[in-house]
Amino acid sequence: MTRGFTVVEILIVVAVISIITSLATAVTIQSQRQAGDWQAQGLAATIKSAAERYYMKNSEYPVPSVATGSSTDHTNPSTINYQTVSSVFNIPINVLNTNQVKLVICHTNCLGSNLNKGYVYYLTKSDAATTGARSYSFPRSEGGSCTYAMPSPEPGGSASLTAFWSHQQNNWIVMRSDGGTITTSDSTTCPFKSL
Repeated sequence: MTRGFTVVEILIVVAVISIITSLATAVTIQSQRQAGDWQAQGLAATIKSAAERYYMKNSEYPVPSVATGSSTDHTNPSTINYQTVSSVFNIPINVLNTNQVKLVICHTNCLGSNLNKGYVYYLTKSDAATTGARSYSFPRSEGGSCTYAMPSPEPGGSASLTAFWSHQQNNWIVMRSDGGTITTSDSTTCPFKSL
């Protein structure tokens, strides 16, 4: 005579399967975030390096109007002409806009409430003729914000910032250009990073 499983045995099996599923889901989510961090870090490093090469050749960093072919702020990656960006930075288009990470190039309205943790930001003053001060603020996960400023006497293409959100560090990673002057609101809590 064969006997079936008892209700208790079935509940134990269901509980074990549920625990294994939840652990696998947590590991998958963490892996996806880590992969997104690596892609963002790779794109940010590529953009920073390309901007430095552009600077060596042209004695200025590409301002948004040059990098995108438009003087408009591009707060949404869908508005960017990646063909122009690819040409200016000499980076293949498929590197600039992946499924997980997208490049945003702007100079005024791309920060604050418009920040998106899936974007890599390339920031300069609006154009080479702009000599007024420009500052960019990034919220800190611990509260408050970090402000990075480009001083007023320097023209637009004299310095640039590249920034991305790191899920692992739970904060914005901000890299400054090698040239030009950029200050931070607090070098202890808001340092510039290098990759």
